[in-house]
Amino acid sequence: MNILATYFLLTACSGDEEGPIEENNTQEDGSKEENQISDWEEQIKQIASSDKSETEKHDEVMLKLVKNFEPKDEDIEDFEKYLISEFQNGNYLSDITNHEYMLTNLFKAGVVEKYYDDSGQYPLDSFAFDFVQNTKYTYRGVDAVDSESVKNNEEQMKKALEEIQ
Repeated sequence: MNILATYFLLTACSGDEEGPIEENNTQEDGSKEENQISDWEEQIKQIASSDKSETEKHDEVMLKLVKNFEPKDEDIEDFEKYLISEFQNGNYLSDITNHEYMLTNLFKAGVVEKYYDDSGQYPLDSFAFDFVQNTKYTYRGVDAVDSESVKNNEEQMKKALEEIQ
């Protein structure tokens, strides 16, 4: 199949009007490239600085970056520590207008939630789910930081952390 036919096939099958499915970053020896972390960070910076709405930015992070990110064990461990620290320090909703910070939080929490998949009912999955909910709804302006739903989710997050520790 020639290059043009491959392009059209990938474009038609991707369901994405923006272009074809991106190639897998697999090297000739079959290993993944080591730039995955810096790649997601750069993509978040680009999304954060775009003129898109908060909802569109959220959707791009969650439906593209999180969905396609393949975390290593070290990523999960780092993301978990980061999320717990941000929550316990009271920072995670302290600057809901900082696009890069909020999108980074959404990305990390989304990756952790996806990693644990709630079929095992892991406390970290529950914690990450509520972290995503609070971050998403305050960032998008649906809930106030001090709203009842945010407070309820924070109580659930505290309970999940108690189970972890």
